[in-house]
Amino acid sequence: MDILKIEVLSHALTLLFGAIFGFIADAVFRPYLSTKFKNLATKQDIKIITDKVESVRHDYAIQLERTKTELSSKLKTHGFRYEKEYEVLCELNECLVNVLDACNELRPIIEFVDCPINLRPSNTPEGKVDLHNEADLENLKDMKIIKEKRLAKLDQALKKLRSVMLKKKPFYSEAVYLASSDVLKQVGDEYWSYLCANQFKVELNQEFYEEGRENRLKISKKAEFAIEKIRQRVIEWETLE
Repeated sequence: MDILKIEVLSHALTLLFGAIFGFIADAVFRPYLSTKFKNLATKQDIKIITDKVESVRHDYAIQLERTKTELSSKLKTHGFRYEKEYEVLCELNECLVNVLDACNELRPIIEFVDCPINLRPSNTPEGKVDLHNEADLENLKDMKIIKEKRLAKLDQALKKLRSVMLKKKPFYSEAVYLASSDVLKQVGDEYWSYLCANQFKVELNQEFYEEGRENRLKISKKAEFAIEKIRQRVIEWETLE
């Protein structure tokens, strides 16, 4: 065998062994390398997902903290508002009761029926006053003193109610204000009716006291409505708490 043939055969064998080795390497290492690359890809994916989860969790934590802070601030604000409005409502309620009490004392029907102080003139027909009779003059003096005291008490109660309603109007509900305004108007009608009455004639008959009784019923109804509005407002705040 000459040298040329030997070189050709050697080259052929080299190619053959190279092909066989390549086939074996491909068969053995391809699955390994494929698995390796898959593992590397999986780790990268996991890292990306983990980073995203951490980012979302971080953003959520910040948002949650911000929300908690805002809610805490709102709760404090509502708590402060409730406390202040509650104080105003208590004061309004007290003023309404004082006005109602003063109205009830203005001209009670019992005075005409059976009063410890004799407001009726003596020794004259009912409803007539003898200005020359000392007893009648004394009764008129007593009536004037009593009337002034009652009007002063009602006037003071009305001024207090009006002052609280207007000065603190921005701090309580419109429904309570409107209900209280109705009371104020009704009491004002009774106040002027009593003030302008002819004490020599009107005060000494039953019609005068019956008119007062009817006015008191109207005032009482409106006052109870206003107080109920106050109570409902307090319940609303308690529900929010």
